[in-house]
Amino acid sequence: MREVRFIVHGNPISPATGYKDYNKFQYETEIFRQWKAAVAAAATSAYESTVPYAKSVKLQVSFYFADSADTALPISVIRHSMNGICYIDDSQIVRDYIVSSMDADRPRTEVRLVFVD
Repeated sequence: MREVRFIVHGNPISPATGYKDYNKFQYETEIFRQWKAAVAAAATSAYESTVPYAKSVKLQVSFYFADSADTALPISVIRHSMNGICYIDDSQIVRDYIVSSMDADRPRTEVRLVFVD
């Protein structure tokens, strides 16, 4: 089985804190946009092909938060940020394995994507 691994440094940003309401509309915050872009850039750098994988994948994500207030898991951000890069669509993910922990000194997100043949 082939796999891709990458790390996104910095505190993971959850969708719950990534949006602001304004006149009944939701807007992404700048820090949320930057974190989503960092995930996509890390995935692009780690994935060795320019063609997204078309079969099933397994996803393992370890979130290391700076403090306990941030632990709403941003798994949907990880899944969606790899659409069109590592796989065609996140509906190809057949299994998620998610771990959450604290690491105030080195907040980060570690991603492992296994391509199932």
